[in-house]
Amino acid sequence: MNKSERLQLIGELLNRNEVSSQEQLLALLHVEGCDLVQSTLSRDLRQLAVDKRDGLYRLPKGDHTPRESFERLRRTLASELSFVDCGGTIAVLKPHDPSRRQALKQQLEQEQLPSIVAVTTTEDALLVVLRSAALARDLVQQLRMRPRRAWAIS
Repeated sequence: MNKSERLQLIGELLNRNEVSSQEQLLALLHVEGCDLVQSTLSRDLRQLAVDKRDGLYRLPKGDHTPRESFERLRRTLASELSFVDCGGTIAVLKPHDPSRRQALKQQLEQEQLPSIVAVTTTEDALLVVLRSAALARDLVQQLRMRPRRAWAIS
């Protein structure tokens, strides 16, 4: 099972079950044939923006899953960015065409991804403030997975 399938399965399990601990979710995943360690599950939960409310793990509310939102946004950004990096909780995204900064900022804000706190623009880039340094690193890693063009950074 690849990561995308695993994330989808985690979302389905959280929607179908009342899960109160990561151990319980690991057991449910095992029944589905997906064995992983707790640290991987924690990263997956963070990427899905899962939080714990009223003692239960829950996906953010919305008409589509966080993964679907992110995938749609990632595809859009992948074709537009020439540079991506992060420092702390801030991701720096530079589009090929700096005049596209505002449109990309609006797309990021429109998705209302729970991991994003704020988005602002500079003269030639977008600065994306995320809830944690780990989320910023995850975003950069996902945006670097581009099949067509080499990144400007090594």
